[in-house]
Amino acid sequence: MSILADLAPRSSSGGSLGKRIVHVFGFLFLVLIGFSILTNLLVAPVVVTPCTSGQPCGAPPSVPAVIRETGWRSSLYGFSLEYPASVVKVSHQTPSGVVLAVDVSGKSGAVTVQGFGLETTPAEAISNQVSGLNGVSQLAADKNPAHQLLGAGVGYLAGAGRTYVGDATSPQGSQPVSIASEAAANGRVTVSATVVGA
Repeated sequence: MSILADLAPRSSSGGSLGKRIVHVFGFLFLVLIGFSILTNLLVAPVVVTPCTSGQPCGAPPSVPAVIRETGWRSSLYGFSLEYPASVVKVSHQTPSGVVLAVDVSGKSGAVTVQGFGLETTPAEAISNQVSGLNGVSQLAADKNPAHQLLGAGVGYLAGAGRTYVGDATSPQGSQPVSIASEAAANGRVTVSATVVGA
């Protein structure tokens, strides 16, 4: 007997095992392709028919409800504003403006909103309002470039803006404060808003 004779039967039995493996892999490959096709058919996007031109199409979009805030209106100039009554209280009001006291997380400040006649420019309104602040001394322009107001305006109208530093005086002594003021005009009234805070 030769060595080649012993190897011949093994190679023929090994060939049938190789054919079985190829058939099993081929079957598994076909099952995988079938599963992929079935998945694509089941998860296909829903086709939405387009709306007829000129006809209403579905319900209008909805938006969440606006949180109701407290409103204030100037009886002299007619402008209005809204504020959250939970952290802001009216401390003083006149027909042309209002002073709001703010207390947020233990930090307090004041917001003064005041209307001026049309002849007053936004820059003049800022000067008039800032010079009329009670209890603020040592008022000076804030020269820090990081504190400058960029794109200043009021009520979505472009206007003027300035920042200041000063001292708030009280019976307990004085403390440094920062002041930011913006103003804008709409052709009927000039409105200025000034914030004073520690």
